[in-house]
This record gives sequence, structure tokens and C-alpha cells, in this order.
Amino acid sequence: MVQGVDQSASVMPIVIWRDRLKVWLGLGIKCSLLVATVGSLTGYLGHWHQLFDLTAHFKLQYFWVGIAAVIFLRLRPRWRWHWISLSLICIGINLAELVPWYFPTPSSSQASITSLRLLLSNVKVQNQQYDRAIALVREIQPDIAVFQEVNQGWLNQLDTLQNMLPYKVGDTESPRFGNVIYSALPLHQARSRRFAQEKFPSLLVEIRPTDRQPLAMIATHPSPPLQPADFATRNQQLMAMAAHIRSIHQPTIVIGDLNTTMWSPNYQNFMQQAGLRNSRVGFGILPTWHAHLPLLKIPIDHCLVSPEITVIQTQTGKNIGSDHLPLIIDITLPADSS
Repeated sequence: MVQGVDQSASVMPIVIWRDRLKVWLGLGIKCSLLVATVGSLTGYLGHWHQLFDLTAHFKLQYFWVGIAAVIFLRLRPRWRWHWISLSLICIGINLAELVPWYFPTPSSSQASITSLRLLLSNVKVQNQQYDRAIALVREIQPDIAVFQEVNQGWLNQLDTLQNMLPYKVGDTESPRFGNVIYSALPLHQARSRRFAQEKFPSLLVEIRPTDRQPLAMIATHPSPPLQPADFATRNQQLMAMAAHIRSIHQPTIVIGDLNTTMWSPNYQNFMQQAGLRNSRVGFGILPTWHAHLPLLKIPIDHCLVSPEITVIQTQTGKNIGSDHLPLIIDITLPADSS
């Protein structure tokens, strides 16, 4: 006689593992929410310590953790109001920092038919996909292209662009963090300068478009603030650069991988002192790094402009094999009043 199979015995382990999975998932969501909420707050203390400053950069990620937590908790049969409240606090703090970047602010200058397209690309010195960077330039046709983290190998390859961008200024004093600018317009008064005690010199040039005011440009790449000394040096560099910018009596652009996001108090102090605005305003967050880790991407590559400059559009470009996405900026300059 064939006896029936006890199905409850085979189903029981599945039920146990399902319940355990729910418990671990709930614990993971709550821990992530706690970390995101704390990080949302400690970022405002970035003046005091580099670790606080590092927590300021992930506003977008904190926001999505808050959203995920609300959805998960509402699906639970016995959710707790205090966890829902914490999720809403996390969402609110970060939403207030994210939303303004999607609304344009009035510009003090008038629109002009004369425009310039800028390209910023941190190529990553170890990257050897030169053809992708060159193809991007030929595709978007910038008037000025700024490349960072170039070495001699990159310079040898990029020089093929001089048939369309004939003017070039480069600084490869650092074999890993060199800057080079290619331009369709003449570059004047080019020089390297170290602000404060920065490791890698910035590149300063003046650009003189026809019938437009001369334009001052600073291509800069502060050190990654991973060590306390580098954190202090980066902040000192930003403040020294702000003092220099205040002494410039013409439209000014600061462009480069600043190794900080818009939410760092140190970045905000620099912007206030320098009197600049980020070209992203009105065009969104536009994360640029790390290009290969989409969930962790943050906006650390910037084009900062003085009030006389009108930003028409800012967007990210195609991946060229670097850990940074390029930044493409279209601007107009005020007419020459002389």
C-alpha cells in the first residue's frame, strides 16, 4: 500500500527561509535608512571634518533610500509610524537639496546669437581609449575642450584635434593630473598657477571672442580629499582661487574636476566668495563620477560661471572609457562694451 507524501514537511523549510528573508530585508532597509538620515545631516558639518564632508555628496542616494524605505514599510502588515516618519524626514531633507537644480534662475545677461560650446573631460590617465575621446570631440564640435588627467600619451593622441581646435595650452607637470586646453579661439596669457599649497597646478588662460568681452578661464583639478592634509589643501585652494576670481574684472569660468559636489559646505563657501554659479542650475544633478557605478554616481565635475555669462544648456556626454562622464556646456558671453 502506497502511503501519501507529507507535503507540509517539504513546504516548511521554504516558509522558514521566506520569513528569515523578510526579517533580514527589513533589517537591511532600516539600517540603510538610519545611515542615509544620519548622512543627510552630517553633510552640513563638512566644515569641521573630512568624513562629514564626504557624507554630503550622496543626496540623491539618500533620497532614493528614503523612498525605498517608505514603500517597503507600507507593504509590511505591521509597519511602525516612527520608521515611516524617519523615512519622510530623510526624503524631505534631500528633496530640498535636489529640486532647486531642476529650476532655472534668471540670468543678468541678454541672450546672444554668439555662443560657445565647452567640453570638460577627465579622461583618467590609465584609460587608453583615445579614439572614443577624439570621436566625441568630432561629434559635438566644441569651441573649447578641456581635458584633465592627461599624460604624454594622451597629448600625443589628442594633438590630432588641432585640425579643428588649433590653439593649445597644456600643463603636464604632473604625470597623472595634467591639464590641456584645445580651442578654436586664440588663447592668451596662458600660465600655470598653484593656489595655496595644491599638488597640481591650475591652468589659467584668457579667451577673446570677436565682438565679445574677453573671457578668463581657470582649468583646475584639486586633490581628492581622502586624507586630512588633502582635505585641508583642497579647501585652501578653493578659498585662494575665490580671492583671485574676485580680482578679475571680466567674465570668468572655472572648469574641472573639483572633487566635491554642490552640497559640500566647503564648495558652497567657495561659490559665495567667488560670486559664481554652477552651469547645472536648471538642468539637473547630472552625476559624472563614478561612470561605471550608476547607483553611486555623484556630480564632481563642474563648470562655474560668473553672472555675466548665460548658460544655454549643460549636459553629460558619452562615456569615453573613463570613470568620469564628460560635461558639455553651451554658453553666451556679453557683448564688448568698449
